Order: sequence, then C-alpha cells, then structure tokens
Amino acid sequence: MLLKFKITEDFQHNFWSRDNYLAMNWPLHDYLPEINKFHFFKFIQVDNSDVSSNARYFPIFIVAGDVITQVNNFVDYVLNDPEPFLNKKLIPVFLDPLEGYHEINNILESAAEKIVDICQVYLIIGNKKITEQVKVLKPYYTNHWVHHVDMSKHYNIVPLYKNHKVYINLNRTVREHRVILLDMLLKNNLKDCGYNTWAGAAWGPNFKLTNGMYWKEYLDLFPAIEEHKPYDILDIEDIEAENPTCDIPVEHCMKSFLYIVTETHVNNSSMFISEKTYKPMRIGLPFIILGNVGTLKALKELGFKTFSEWIDESYDLDLPLEERCSIIVKEIKKFAEMTKEQRLHIRGSMFPVIKHNYIHLNMLSKTSDMYDALVDIKNKEKE
Repeated sequence: MLLKFKITEDFQHNFWSRDNYLAMNWPLHDYLPEINKFHFFKFIQVDNSDVSSNARYFPIFIVAGDVITQVNNFVDYVLNDPEPFLNKKLIPVFLDPLEGYHEINNILESAAEKIVDICQVYLIIGNKKITEQVKVLKPYYTNHWVHHVDMSKHYNIVPLYKNHKVYINLNRTVREHRVILLDMLLKNNLKDCGYNTWAGAAWGPNFKLTNGMYWKEYLDLFPAIEEHKPYDILDIEDIEAENPTCDIPVEHCMKSFLYIVTETHVNNSSMFISEKTYKPMRIGLPFIILGNVGTLKALKELGFKTFSEWIDESYDLDLPLEERCSIIVKEIKKFAEMTKEQRLHIRGSMFPVIKHNYIHLNMLSKTSDMYDALVDIKNKEKE
C-alpha cells in the first residue's frame, strides 16, 4: 500500500527528505528503487493536489538546528487554514528517525497543545525516551537504523581468525566518551592489542564537543591521544574525508575477538541506537556498547541478546562516564591477558547468542516500523 504525502512548504524539508525523494525527481516517480539505505521512501507517493478524496499525511522532516522556526511556521500554517486538518484530510506527522534529538520534545509538545482543538499531531522518532516524555503529542519510536548497513553486500557470520586481536574500536567524530575511552586504552597499554581508528584532526582545534568544550582543550587534557599517532587505517583510507556509515571493515573484524561500539550519545536523557550498534550483529561479532545509559536493556526489549555471560555489562548502568569506560577497559584487559586459544574457545561458546542476533537483525531489516507507524496513525484518524 502506498502512503500519500502532501509536501508543499519549505518548512517541511531537511537534508534527509531532500537526499531521498527530491533527488529522485519527486513526484515524477511513484517508487524509489528497492535498494534504498533508508528502506522507506519506496512506500510513498507525493500527492500535492488541492483536492483529494483520501486522507494524506502532512510530514515535517525535522531540522534540529532550526526546529523552532519549523514548528512556528507549521502552527501558523494550520491556524491559517485549519479546515483540511479539522476534516482529517491532512494528518500532521513530524519525522525525526535518524538522530532522535532529545531537545525537541518540549518544543513539539507545545506546538501540539496550540492546535489540539484542530488536529492531533504525531511524531515518529529514533529516540525511544521521547515516547515516554510527552502527553499531547502522539509519539512512535522507530528503530530505523537497522536498515542502514548496506544490505546488497549480503554479509554472513564471519569466523574469528586464529591470529587475531582482542578488539576493533572505530572512531570518527570526536566525542567526549570516545576521547575518554581511547585515552584509557592507551594508558593501559591496550592500543596494540586492538584496531583503533581516529579522525580527530579532521575537526580542527576549534571543533566544539557536545559538552561545550573545544577539541583544543581536550588535546591539553588528553595528550596521549596525539602522542600515540598514527592510528589504524582499515577499509577507508581517509576517514577524515569519508564517513563509512553503510560499510563494515569485514577483513579486520575477522581478526578481532570483539567489537567496541562507541555510540553517538551516552547521556541518560535519550535512547538512541544507530547503525554503529548493528554493524557487529550484521557479521556476527560479540560487542561492548558505550552508548546511552540502558542501551543493552533497550536492545533486549527489541528482541536481541547481549553477552553478560562473558562480559561485565555493568558499564551500561547509570554511572559516571569515567567509571563506565573503566569497566570496559577492565574487560578488554581481561581478554588481552588470555591466550588466543582461550579467546577462540569463548567465541565458540558465544555462537548461539551471535546467531540469534544475526537472524533477528535480518528479520527486522525486512520490515519497516516507520511504515507500520504511519498505517497505525491513519487507522487511528479513521476511528
């Protein structure tokens, strides 16, 4: 079933919408190709006609840095022409499936309150916690990043080579938790027992981190990171220039006992799971995930399994960031002190969990919870 969108206003757009359907000359094409990294727009037909016998969605693709302007323009648009919203011919849906910005919930809730007598406002977002933080706004959580790893490459569960390293740790954008974890690995002499990528130089000394500090300040606080250059070059020659979100360094993963995931966020105010978490599952690696507090719990709620039988997963609890990183480093050190034969044996015992995650991820990749959410929204509007 095609989902009909009406997209006529500048405030409805962001880079995500432009890159997907405007690049395909919408509305000249009814479908996008089957191979679509977001696995969503192939279900959409844009119908911008003035009159339609069927209800259409009125999507607003959120731009985090300009969301207040977007929301104000949207509210003005509804107030200036409320009839299609009152008659449920247009269904307003805010879409933020990629980053799931936790800062927007109050802004969108306020907008929903202003027009609550006209229409219900919906939100589909990649931040699970926002679904618990609003009352008037009707939110849906989407686990959209399961579609982001390139499905056309047909990854399989990879073997662990006898001659392997303890971990693989991929880092590109400078973030506080990545700095702290890498610094601890260096100070514990654990750099050479793993693969570490690092693109800190790409951002320059005046790059501002999410905690408000500048990279040049971190260089002073964590000098070991610069002192231990160079870092590993794996499948991508220049990660400063290229962001390999859809790709996995498979050859190096086969030489790694486990995969350290340094997620986008580590705070306790959101629950955001990106493609980074799904990469080790896609090829069958055990993982440690430094992400939002409770990420492992959220994965279990989504049907995945974790590796608590072999790894101290208390790093996922609501602890100071340094303590969480310290627990991870302690686990890496534990595995580093084992023989390669011992690690091979442990990987064998992990296989049932690895296989479960691999199968479950492949199953989820064949569904679209964004599509399901939109269908549910339309059904609710018919009630």
